[in-house]
Amino acid sequence: QLPAFARQKRANEAADDTRPVTIPEHQTVIRHRFRCTAALMKGTNLTAAPTVVNAIPGRSLRFSWGPAMLTLLIAALYWQVLQGLVLQWWSDANYSHGFFVPVLSGYLIWRRREVIANISPAPSWSGAVIIFGSLAVLFVGSLGAELFLARTSLVLLIFGLVVYFYGWRMFRALAFPLCFLLLMVPLPAL
Repeated sequence: QLPAFARQKRANEAADDTRPVTIPEHQTVIRHRFRCTAALMKGTNLTAAPTVVNAIPGRSLRFSWGPAMLTLLIAALYWQVLQGLVLQWWSDANYSHGFFVPVLSGYLIWRRREVIANISPAPSWSGAVIIFGSLAVLFVGSLGAELFLARTSLVLLIFGLVVYFYGWRMFRALAFPLCFLLLMVPLPAL
């Protein structure tokens, strides 16, 4: 016979094992297997293991090539533009603040992380129009050797990608930090 405190502890553990658990999707399989194994080792019924609320079938921990390929494509398209932009930030004291603008924009986005987490992605095809428009601006800017247009097209491309993948609600939530990125683009000489 177990003492009263041990019986109460065992009863509490059994109650904890039967309640639903919400866990991040990347840890779903690992934690569920751990809990099932722990339940079997304690000698309890396997049905007492927690049910997983937010499991998404077919999702796993493997690497996703889509974002990596998109990043490489953007880097290839904008390599010369970014190289010239960083060189101007480095050599022109009037635009040396350009190094800090993306960092500060990232910080502003990080500060709104709770709001962003509550917005469900609603991709919009109108983002594709913005993306193609920004690529047209890049083409015109590169053709005419107009650095301001080519550099601005990078920021417009980011706008389009946010709208295309996450929707207009996300763009509205991130409007200030994204528009703040325009300050990193040096103004054209008159």
